[in-house]
Amino acid sequence: MTRDEAVHRHHVQCRGTGEAPLVLAHGFGCNQQTWRFITPAFEDSHRVVLFDHIGFELQDIEGLAQMRDRNLVGWADYLSLTAAGGGDERSVHAAELKASLCATDPDILKRFAAATFLGDNRADLSRVTVPSLVLQVERDAIAPLAVGRFCAEQMKGSQLVVMPVVGHCPHLAHPQETISAIRHYLGS
Repeated sequence: MTRDEAVHRHHVQCRGTGEAPLVLAHGFGCNQQTWRFITPAFEDSHRVVLFDHIGFELQDIEGLAQMRDRNLVGWADYLSLTAAGGGDERSVHAAELKASLCATDPDILKRFAAATFLGDNRADLSRVTVPSLVLQVERDAIAPLAVGRFCAEQMKGSQLVVMPVVGHCPHLAHPQETISAIRHYLGS
């Protein structure tokens, strides 16, 4: 695949007037739009790079996969509420995540879910050679604090910041706190 083909296939966008790159990668079932509350804060100081991934205990994961196969809307509802951290103030973000999950091609969603929930890339973390910020939500039902700690320990030169918030998508539910954490990291 050529560079131009990859840029087109992943809908790569570069925004901002700065020279230093800031790459923002979305998670499972989302797209680069999930960063819309964050990118404007860095467009004056960085070249913000956005892209879309293509398409978009094991028993618990298998249970979620079975729920997904039987009832995509119910599965999307459950996962989006869990990711949003619950509570009425998060309902807008849960609805957005649910809509994004339901809009994704079911076959691609199934493959991406398997790679996300069943893949094991822990050994790859030690190969990360660029300085990285690991933003970890303090109370995240999908990725507990141990996950963020492990990632930060394995990636040489990374910094772990634990955000005292709830949910799995702080860039949607807590954009100002996320912007502050990124700015602090970039300024250090």
